[in-house]
Amino acid sequence: MQTHPLGAKARILLSSVFGPYAQDDEFGSRKINPMELYHNQVTREQGPFSLRMFHRSWGILMIQKNISAPTTVLDFPTREAFEAELLANDYDIVGISSIIVNVGKVREMCRIVRRISPKAVIVVGGHVAAIPGVEGMINADHIVRGDGISWMRRYLGEDETAPGTELGSKALEGAGVGAGVGAVAGGVIAALAAAATVVVPGMGFMLAGPMAAALAGAGAGGVTGGVIGALIGAGIPEDRAHLYQRALENGGIVMGVGPRTDEDARYFESEWGGPGATESRAARR
Repeated sequence: MQTHPLGAKARILLSSVFGPYAQDDEFGSRKINPMELYHNQVTREQGPFSLRMFHRSWGILMIQKNISAPTTVLDFPTREAFEAELLANDYDIVGISSIIVNVGKVREMCRIVRRISPKAVIVVGGHVAAIPGVEGMINADHIVRGDGISWMRRYLGEDETAPGTELGSKALEGAGVGAGVGAVAGGVIAALAAAATVVVPGMGFMLAGPMAAALAGAGAGGVTGGVIGALIGAGIPEDRAHLYQRALENGGIVMGVGPRTDEDARYFESEWGGPGATESRAARR
């Protein structure tokens, strides 16, 4: 494969497909792509207590962390935000990731790139790349099937065999350190992490987002030890990590959020410290 002329100096934009989702419009329908899997199909009988979550674009976030080229990631933007990003910056490569049912949105995003950034190279990957004959459906320069990190490293002239890195969190490292403490539950963790949530039956334990991904990566280790190590690795003091461990063993639930401002942190500490809560701490890092 011929490398990009600018190599690792190329400016890259990686984006998932634009929203809104689960709409009856020119790009799909609620019947074809309901999107709200848990709310619509799995937990609908729970009404307002039905599980809701936001799925991050882990694939392109991993690519961003494993190449040296300056890279921006748009995590499920609106169409307007995608266009605004292209107008505000001169990108050399635009990568788009999508599932199969959103191929219409990929086609539209390619059209937008050709109009706003005609010199940019368009790279498309994800499940959509598995569609037979997709090359004739969208105006892209490259269709990536398989390992996106290796492909992008090759395209930028980088060493594709270099060690990979995680998503900028020490939680994975910590989970590995603590994994020798408890019993193995890697299969359960790995299976549920696909939904960006880890629930360990019998322990009353739920983590979501980056922490869930960290524990999934540490699946070969023990549940309790992995939890302690992940919490410590994420910046939680060791004494509190052990406190949370005891709460989990007694059937409790540990939940965490990442406040964006100091005001949000104070709000969560105040509001989440009500009846039934035994420990509520907030800190900005």
